[in-house]
Amino acid sequence: KQWYQRRVRGRDPACTRSGRNRAPKNLKPQGSNRDFMKVPSPNASIKKKGPPPPPPPKKYPQVRAVFDYQAQDAEELSINTGDMINLLRKEDSGWWVGEFKGKKGLFPFNYVEEL
Repeated sequence: KQWYQRRVRGRDPACTRSGRNRAPKNLKPQGSNRDFMKVPSPNASIKKKGPPPPPPPKKYPQVRAVFDYQAQDAEELSINTGDMINLLRKEDSGWWVGEFKGKKGLFPFNYVEEL
């Protein structure tokens, strides 16, 4: 007979080697620990995570005003010497877009120095 056709005492040889694949003699659970049987009910409340935290504010380069400038239009920023302005965008027109004291607007680039 081939190796796959042999039987030892009516059993498959793979089941008899060193006691593998044999059922344990004591099938009762030991002790009274039945935590493994506890299954949450489908209606149990699931803790939901809140919304993710907001991303940190974006850091913009800053410029310092070297001259005073009084806004001539609603889209412009008024700045005084020494003011620190967040530089949002440089425009080729000679006007830059910045933020100062919570207001966004245009200011002349030659009135500030880059840091």
